Amino acid sequence: MVLLVLALARALQELRGGRGPSRPLLTGVVAATAGSAAGLWLVATAAPTDWSNRGLVWLRARDVVSDHLLVGAGLSQWSALQDVGVLSTHFTHSLYLYLLFAGGAVGVGLFSFTAASLLRAHLGAGWWTTAPVLLLLVAGLFESVWNPMTVDATTWAVVALLAAVPAAAAGGPRRGSADVGSAAPATAKA
Repeated sequence: MVLLVLALARALQELRGGRGPSRPLLTGVVAATAGSAAGLWLVATAAPTDWSNRGLVWLRARDVVSDHLLVGAGLSQWSALQDVGVLSTHFTHSLYLYLLFAGGAVGVGLFSFTAASLLRAHLGAGWWTTAPVLLLLVAGLFESVWNPMTVDATTWAVVALLAAVPAAAAGGPRRGSADVGSAAPATAKA
């Protein structure tokens, strides 16, 4: 998966035109939309035994969310429907199903916009800086990369990713600046 993410990151840089200024927003939108579309396609076409039986979890959730495609069923409904046996005891195993279930097409659209913005910010800093965002998009195909029902290791990975965006958007810390730990020369006072 890591090699796939790095290859996608490099391809995005090539798509955007190498090193010079180009269309980072368009590139980000295309990549984020493709990621979301792939995630939703996997969920929509899954059979019960697909993807290590994730398909069974997805089928049951698909039945619920089909009546709430625009704004979703709401995240609180997941636990309630688990309690009465409508949904699997497992969480979604798909970031995109989670987004569709919790927020519908609106939630998926907001996520895609956020991912496109993250990619746009990172593209200007070099192809390797897009890898964390792409990892989120690719890993989300088969896992709920971030589960708002709990705070775990993936929560901190997403927080770190979001915290890194302002630095990338601003061009990152400059050499010799106080941001990267350079010591200012001491001035002697008489």
